[in-house]
Amino acid sequence: MEMTVAQMTVSDLRDLMSDVFDEKLSEIIDPDAGIELRDDIRERLIQQSKDFAEGKFATVSFSEVLGDLGIDRAEIETEEYVPAKVC
Repeated sequence: MEMTVAQMTVSDLRDLMSDVFDEKLSEIIDPDAGIELRDDIRERLIQQSKDFAEGKFATVSFSEVLGDLGIDRAEIETEEYVPAKVC
């Protein structure tokens, strides 16, 4: 006998949602499956991984990022600043 959602317990509903979620996740196809990395990209990733593990990774301050973007920090620290809407 099939059950309606109204007849389900919270546990039943969670189980159903989990099953549906697992089923849909298994249907997702990796668009990059089968694509090989170029040798130079592979080497760069390996080196970055080693550098990170050894604590040798570059850090950039917030002020440096703003400077690279041509934004004056004083502009964004005023009450008048309203960030652009992210779409």
